[in-house]
Amino acid sequence: MEGSPVVAPPAEPTAAAKAPEPEKAAEPEKAAELEKAAELEKAAPGLRSRRWIIPAALAAGVLFAAALFFYGRQEPSPAVASEVSPVAHPLLAEAKDYYQQKNYKRAMVSAKELLSLQPEQVEAILLVGNILLAEERPREAAQAAQEALAIDPAMAEPHAMLGQVHLLTGQWSEALDASRRALILDPGLGLPYRVIGEVYLRQNRVPDSIAVFKEALKLLPPTVDLMQKLGGAYIREGDFAAAEDLLTQALKLDANDAGVHFNLARVYVETGDGMRAIHHMETAERLYSEAENTFWSAKARHNKLTIARKFHMTPESLSP
Repeated sequence: MEGSPVVAPPAEPTAAAKAPEPEKAAEPEKAAELEKAAELEKAAPGLRSRRWIIPAALAAGVLFAAALFFYGRQEPSPAVASEVSPVAHPLLAEAKDYYQQKNYKRAMVSAKELLSLQPEQVEAILLVGNILLAEERPREAAQAAQEALAIDPAMAEPHAMLGQVHLLTGQWSEALDASRRALILDPGLGLPYRVIGEVYLRQNRVPDSIAVFKEALKLLPPTVDLMQKLGGAYIREGDFAAAEDLLTQALKLDANDAGVHFNLARVYVETGDGMRAIHHMETAERLYSEAENTFWSAKARHNKLTIARKFHMTPESLSP
């Protein structure tokens, strides 16, 4: 028709135009997979698809399991074997049991055997030191404490042991210093309080010694020795009721402790109970004699005669 505009026929679509866009043509699951692959490519170049990631991971897992199987069957080196030796704990328990039974010779054998396997077993080294202290070998105990400190300088127990060593050797100032260092490292340790209490008692600081001994009793298991020392401090302070109560408790732990009987006799002399005083002093004399402690048995006998004169007792009322 004349005058009408000429309309060009639609052009044939090109190959590019015919092909749908990937985002539009792919199914939702495929699109998500492609997106994940793109993210992996950004994070670690070279991982272009997930098709080989899973097989690679499986292969790595197989290799790792094989390595574990192979190396797990290897024998540990001697150094490692000594650190994890299963015989260590039974030997330590055995040594401690012997120590509690006051069988110091057997305790030392077990502790030394453990240390031959584990030379840096600090607990065993300290046990050796305690055995040496019980055998009144303070200088050797000091060596054990120094050995433990060389392994673990921040450990409180070796300092507490050095406090005991200095107390036994009459070095009171050094005993106080070592015990205070131990308490700085571990305020919950009871032994340093006991050592400090003994030093204060020897320095005639009786009220201070009582306060420190009471703190030791809170932290340590009750022992006859500690209760006797606190009881003696109460006697020197003039608190005879507290002394009697504590020493009577100590006798329940060990009825054959000569020192407790000796101190109870002192209490009953002060409270005017002559019969009880003579009974406990005679018992102390007998126990000291049985232990072949000639010094204290002689002292107890002398005190027994003094008590008899004080309370006007006849020789017939005394044990021979």
